[in-house]
Amino acid sequence: MNTFRREDYLSLLKSTLRFLGTLALFEWFVFNEGFASILNCFDGPCWRENALTFVLMESHLLPIIATCTTLVLFKYKTFHRFGIALNKAMWRHLIYGLICGAGMMVLFYAITHRLEPSSIDWFSEDIVWNFSGAQSWNRMAQPGIIMLLFMVALGISQEIFFRGFLFSTLTRFAGAGRAMWITAIAFAFYSLLLPETNSLFRSWADASTVLAFGAFGLLVCVLALRTRMIWMSIGLNVGFMALWFYPNLFGYKTYYRYGREIYPELLLTLICLSVAAIIYFRANWFTKLSKLVRHQRAAVSDES
Repeated sequence: MNTFRREDYLSLLKSTLRFLGTLALFEWFVFNEGFASILNCFDGPCWRENALTFVLMESHLLPIIATCTTLVLFKYKTFHRFGIALNKAMWRHLIYGLICGAGMMVLFYAITHRLEPSSIDWFSEDIVWNFSGAQSWNRMAQPGIIMLLFMVALGISQEIFFRGFLFSTLTRFAGAGRAMWITAIAFAFYSLLLPETNSLFRSWADASTVLAFGAFGLLVCVLALRTRMIWMSIGLNVGFMALWFYPNLFGYKTYYRYGREIYPELLLTLICLSVAAIIYFRANWFTKLSKLVRHQRAAVSDES
């Protein structure tokens, strides 16, 4: 069992402050006059309405990528430590993650029967945030193709921060088990920033939404632990969240209200925990089986 020494606390604090301080600096630059003055050269006074600007800023992808790149350039971190190693396996992991995430949501909608067909014009029709509080989030209304890019950018930024930085840093100092639970809890309370869950705990249905986010956070932590990269987590995040929040991107609309019904959210929690358990224990079983096969092969080669 890992012992958490005083030096570990100091190293964890220093690593966290370095990342969050750099991120806060880039967040200030992106969301204040520095970035605006640059974009005004290209987009004119309505720079916030530009589609590419919307994708980069609302997803917080730009400051997170800038933070990671800065830390790598100053040799405080490596891209591999963030879980963003560029290799041939990354595309396979992304595709597997997308299929798994979309499959989980298809199973959810198949059980709950909460979808009905809807028409969509990908390039002209605005796709509004799918919460019941959409009227206060008209700035999220964008053409379908832009919203899809936004979900991809949001998935990347979430996974780089929570799994690439937070989970990997905590694993180094506190061990994988504790790191998974802490990261999952942090991701659960991250849902408080969403437009419909920012006044939480008015009912048990609100709390069940946070529980669903926590279970999903635990699942992607298990994936990151098993693959040693975050590409599959990114694919899972994009496929899962896109179908959860924006099924109208794919020609369907849902008629259950997020954060207002307890049973759909509990079903999502159960699905996420079940998939996490299957991945975790199957990986353990596969590792033990591989070691047994290697030992048997070694024994046969020694006898010969």
